[in-house]
Amino acid sequence: MRCRFVVSEFIMTTSPGSAPMRAAPLSRKRSWYENQGAFAVKWPRTPSSAQSSYRLNTILNWSYGTGSRLRASPVFNQFQERYLSLNGVLVLTNPLEAQGATGRNATYSLNWTQNLSRSSERALALEVGLSYQQDRFIRSALTRNSEASTYAPFGGFMTKPFEFVFDREAFPIDQALVDFVRTNTPGSRRSPHDLENLDQYTTRQRFRTNPYGLVSNPGSWSETGGPNSVLHRVNDEDRWVARATLDWQVDRFNRVKFGGEYIDYSITSYASGLSLFPGGAYIQEPVGWNGFVQDRLDLGNIVVEGGLRIDYFNSKAERPYALDLDPQSETFNQYVFYPRTSGYQGFSGQGSGPADCADRPADPNDPLKLVAAGRAPFAINYQPNVIIARSQGLPVRAIGVLVEHPLSSLAFLKRSGIKTPADLKGKRIGYSVQALELALLHALTASRGLTPGDYTTVNVNFNLTSALLSGQVDAVMGAFWNYELAELELEGVPGDYFALTDYGIPDYYELVVISNDRFLERNKATARKLVTALQAAVDFSRAQPERALAVYLKANPEVREELDRRAFRLVMGQFATTQTMSRKKWETFARFAHRQGIIASLPDTDDLFINVAP
Repeated sequence: MRCRFVVSEFIMTTSPGSAPMRAAPLSRKRSWYENQGAFAVKWPRTPSSAQSSYRLNTILNWSYGTGSRLRASPVFNQFQERYLSLNGVLVLTNPLEAQGATGRNATYSLNWTQNLSRSSERALALEVGLSYQQDRFIRSALTRNSEASTYAPFGGFMTKPFEFVFDREAFPIDQALVDFVRTNTPGSRRSPHDLENLDQYTTRQRFRTNPYGLVSNPGSWSETGGPNSVLHRVNDEDRWVARATLDWQVDRFNRVKFGGEYIDYSITSYASGLSLFPGGAYIQEPVGWNGFVQDRLDLGNIVVEGGLRIDYFNSKAERPYALDLDPQSETFNQYVFYPRTSGYQGFSGQGSGPADCADRPADPNDPLKLVAAGRAPFAINYQPNVIIARSQGLPVRAIGVLVEHPLSSLAFLKRSGIKTPADLKGKRIGYSVQALELALLHALTASRGLTPGDYTTVNVNFNLTSALLSGQVDAVMGAFWNYELAELELEGVPGDYFALTDYGIPDYYELVVISNDRFLERNKATARKLVTALQAAVDFSRAQPERALAVYLKANPEVREELDRRAFRLVMGQFATTQTMSRKKWETFARFAHRQGIIASLPDTDDLFINVAP
């Protein structure tokens, strides 16, 4: 237990003949006095901070048999601190600014050691342990009663728990709060303070309370108003730990140990003042485990120890928000929500560690924007989009291939009576991406003599299947024949489609890996490793589709499993067979896009892609 006190003394002088300087005493305990033009002001004894800590440790040990024992050990800790000065701002004079912190820890552990063999030469023992730890920490504004009772604690001993204005019941940390903080929704419960009306927390100085009797910075000395300096922080954690070790004297030379440990966490964290902190609220439940094997070889004068240990930790963290980089968007330069749809982490195949797959935004254009802005080194996108972006001056280019041929198509229901593109006359056709998909639609229908005035186009966003099933449209442009057609089949309504390459549209790469020009200048070797690992993963998927699909489904438990199984089987033949891209394929589609008015200027083919694969 410890406590720190400070005594402050200030010597102030006045010039002969001048008016004496005046200082209003803070209390009647100490006052100033004059003595031949000089006087000293002694302040009350005030604690710079008061801290109290307690610890209770109990051990219950029961031994039985030959070396076997059972041990229980509860441990309790408590820490309390009363803050009277924060970042140079004295809060002692203003009760509304008073804050404190309480930290509590409790650990309950149970260990069991059992001798399984009494032979000294063949000793065998099992040790099992289970523990539960609870940590609770809160730092916040004190109630008026708690502030008054801890103003001058006797001897610095603060045994009574603090009372907070915003305790865990008054301001619970739950998932709703986390979501409000992440979106920074105005008017929502994202802070214990009213963030829309901060003027009400302005501190006020009513007295000349500094040592020189002068009006000081209102933020440094105040008696009313606030709270302005209060930080509200909560950190709670619960942890379960289970461990087991087997100790075996194999023979007179070798003693082997092997065992493992499993840890389960539950963590809640929140912090804010009169403004929100980035990442200031989260609730996570990480897990971790480890395993080891060790051998001690005793050769008399020489003892050799060796072993192997593996550790695993999964934070279960997620990034559900992406920065909107579209200058035309209403949410430009804001973080917008998108669902976490992928968290796969697989082996790169090159012995260089895991290959990470980032979360996929809901808007398929976002990955390209992130790469163009230098906020992501790689992304998956479409060859036509790369050509459009390059024609607009964005510094992106393709470095690898995932799907070699178009999946996009014009889809319709079989019961619609549509047999050829000529049957689209007078029909309503839905689309998602205006410039590209409308140009492809017009090119497809023109191959059978139709003009854009022969049909009606409807923007259905990305609700292609539902637009068909509801009768909103008669056909949709941009539907993936391996996905939307499979989805229609599962709904019991068979569909059909027109392949783009059958109606005058050049072949192109449906899915490519893209990167940023500047990143590639410095990290071409990294890009080479990525596309090499990508091809190895594609080859693995083609050779062992069930195992590959099992990895995908495990990493994405939220998907519609039967739909993704069908889509995966259908796309198998379209996966890349090589990471060396065709210059003719890029050049041909770029010229087609220019003729169709998709792009205003024709980019240099060498700027569209680069073959980095070995």
